[in-house]
Amino acid sequence: MLCKVYFANSKGLSRPKDEVRKSPRIGELRLRLMSRYGAVVSHPETGRYLLPAMDAVTITIKARGVLLEGTELIPRRAGRKAAYDMYAQIWWCVPVFDSVVLDDLSVGDV
Repeated sequence: MLCKVYFANSKGLSRPKDEVRKSPRIGELRLRLMSRYGAVVSHPETGRYLLPAMDAVTITIKARGVLLEGTELIPRRAGRKAAYDMYAQIWWCVPVFDSVVLDDLSVGDV
């Protein structure tokens, strides 16, 4: 689902509210369920992650969007078996129904 994603924390620390409101990421929100929920936001055309992946996600559906709370996973190096730094993270996801947004979206913007 194409969404505007507002992320509340940076490396586990709360970001100022005005900064959160001014810097949403627009991308494809994907949830997965294995032993627990995980979430990623990727560029709709390239598939490149726009935010670090989130694990152990709690999903709350509201009238105006979806609240995701979990643990942000930031790899220390490239590779599938890399160790991760883990931080608390909150995403507020608002669905985007207007395809005009995609016209303004380019890989360099994110």
